[in-house]
Amino acid sequence: MGIFDSAKKAAVGKALELALKHAKKDPADGLLDLVNFAENYIPVKNGAAGFKRAREIFGDPGSKWTLFANSVLRDVDMNVIKTIILNGGYEAGYRGRELAREAKAELRCEIPLTVLIEPTSACTLRCSGCCAEGLDGLQNLSFDEMDALISQGKKLGIFFYQFTGGEPLGRKAELLKLCRRHSDCVFHIMTNGMLMDRQLCMDLKEAGNVFVSVGIDGFEPLCDMSRGTGSFDKALTAMSLMRENGLLFGACVCCTSRNIAEVTSDAFFDLLVSMGSKYCLFLQYMPVGNGALPELMLSAAQREQLFRAVRLLRSPGCPKPIVAADFQDDELFLGGCVGGGRGFMAVRANGYAEPCLFLHYSNANIKKMSLAGALRQPLFAEFSKSYPFSDNPLRSCPLLDRPDLLSKMVGNSRAKSTSLADPETVERLCGSCAEAAESWRPVADRLRGEIKH
Repeated sequence: MGIFDSAKKAAVGKALELALKHAKKDPADGLLDLVNFAENYIPVKNGAAGFKRAREIFGDPGSKWTLFANSVLRDVDMNVIKTIILNGGYEAGYRGRELAREAKAELRCEIPLTVLIEPTSACTLRCSGCCAEGLDGLQNLSFDEMDALISQGKKLGIFFYQFTGGEPLGRKAELLKLCRRHSDCVFHIMTNGMLMDRQLCMDLKEAGNVFVSVGIDGFEPLCDMSRGTGSFDKALTAMSLMRENGLLFGACVCCTSRNIAEVTSDAFFDLLVSMGSKYCLFLQYMPVGNGALPELMLSAAQREQLFRAVRLLRSPGCPKPIVAADFQDDELFLGGCVGGGRGFMAVRANGYAEPCLFLHYSNANIKKMSLAGALRQPLFAEFSKSYPFSDNPLRSCPLLDRPDLLSKMVGNSRAKSTSLADPETVERLCGSCAEAAESWRPVADRLRGEIKH
């Protein structure tokens, strides 16, 4: 970052700090000050209508988003709020996207907003249907490899990184070091909570540029059935520690045919709110790996149930101060699938760069080439040529909705399975999803019609 950029960011940071202090003292007027701050300091193309709408929303003290924003201001440490907004809005969203546009033109490939990094394949649990299974024994990315990956990414305009696993907190000292070293980035840690402790919470609060998602797949019986005995209690303990230390955190739920009713219930959302969770990230079960259980996939009716539950939780009239996202079907609002570098990419513990967290095929390994080289690999190029995969954004997931197309892309690129111990053919993987994809097609078309009208 140049001297001018540093000075500009410092000025933006000071203005944000003043706006946040006002919002904490006087939420009614303070939230409007934050909207004014965003409009003045973080330019958004054609954003006037959006800022106007934000003022209308925050002008209503009883609106969903006013209640949510006030809960964040009340519960989350000031340094965390300030740093995540500044790094997420200014670095990742504004300056980063300018750099990314330049890099895309120069390299002629997609530049993602975020990179998912798997520091280790080791895990404290053995969850049903975990998509991280299949590596050739214990694999790790070294600290230097992760550091280099992030450093290269920032030059391309990528300032948002997500640690997944395995269990990333098995490498918590090194992850904390990365967060501190790259203080201009935003980091997201997806954890089962088993290794969360008070000291780590204090360190993350001091760093300020981290938010955390804790895996929890329902109430105790179902959660422990899926993740192992004691996992539910450990998840709640982790949430309690983070709430006490003012961290921004939420829940990450793997939705299956056996827990979907429970994890979309008012009772489950109320539990998350009581624990201090600010969001719930839903991941639909994917039948990845030779040991996968296709019967755990959501039926078309259950997928619609999830879709409607997420929209209801985000609706203006919902009084619960928590938001939700559906990793797959929220691509409706993003113009289709954001894998393959369009929005994100994943790097496994064995170094392979993959188009998606759930698609273990690749032509590139960051242990042998640069991040830029990995983004230009043939499989990512096939993704780019094939976008948007469907004329209905509710059918844009290559695996869940277009397995026929995914099989062709992997074949055309000659990508290989990255699950070294038990490689799965793309034909087997796509065959596991074919029936579900056909069942979802008419439902997705009906829902798309509803939304248009």
